[in-house]
Amino acid sequence: MRKTKLEVHKLIYKEHCSRTSKLLFKCKTEYYSNKIAEVGRDQKKLLKLTNGLMGNTNDVVLPSHQSEIELSNRFGNFFLGKIETIGTNLCLVNESSAYENEEFKYDLKFEGQPLTYFTPASVQEHDQFKYVLGYGWINDLMLLQLRKPLKFGPTINKIDMDTDIGKNYTGELCTITGWGDTDVNLGKIFPDRLQVQTMPVVTDDYCGTVWNIPKKIMNNLICLQKNNTDSCLHDSGGPLVCNKKVVGILTTGGEPCNGKKPSIHTRTSANLNWIKGKMNTKNKKNKKDKKNKNNQKGKGKKNKKNNRN
Repeated sequence: MRKTKLEVHKLIYKEHCSRTSKLLFKCKTEYYSNKIAEVGRDQKKLLKLTNGLMGNTNDVVLPSHQSEIELSNRFGNFFLGKIETIGTNLCLVNESSAYENEEFKYDLKFEGQPLTYFTPASVQEHDQFKYVLGYGWINDLMLLQLRKPLKFGPTINKIDMDTDIGKNYTGELCTITGWGDTDVNLGKIFPDRLQVQTMPVVTDDYCGTVWNIPKKIMNNLICLQKNNTDSCLHDSGGPLVCNKKVVGILTTGGEPCNGKKPSIHTRTSANLNWIKGKMNTKNKKNKKDKKNKNNQKGKGKKNKKNNRN
């Protein structure tokens, strides 16, 4: 059978990384950082948004979680709400999920649920995204810009982001959503509807002690824990929502997914300056491109008039 372009990428990656002196995760992330934009252009069904969602214990109403979408192989991300000049074509996702996903599955079907497909135009990676031995990924987020702005309505909406870096959420009940494994022992039982769960925020000191995370890094993270309840495999990138605002993005958690260790989320407010900086840079480039395009049109009209003589 003829191999697809993505299958070819997978084989090239394995061959390339087997010959490099770099650590496997570093080789893998560097390889896919060069390929993800190309994959986004090639695959028209890379991103999808679904209507249905269901809690692990209770059904929930759709409008509560309209911003959650699925990226490629079941990794979550979401649409940002207002941050001064933000538009309707930006969403936030964690970087490690995008890179860990070797095969981009874009044709999954969700029975009885209408799907909306859309294509990313660009990927804005975090400049300080890296792997720290003994802990894991830090600065684990990136921005995706969609090729066409979304039309928000009853089934598609955005969510605002928390901007208060100093706010202490300890003890508050917050909501997580995701498309990940529903088997606590990582049996890869994936749902066909978005899952939702409420969990309390734990202290930074406790989470840092359990995971052996330095305080400097913990300032950019927020953790949840609830016995016998947890996020799991492929929930990465999903939003952590407190008081109707995105406070974090899921990075990692314990295995098995039984709530014995806190789940770790990248704190969005700690990355606000980076997000704004990337958006401003992109907006300036878009304005410049539009101006150049209009200038070219003007020159074309002038030349056309001269040709009539």
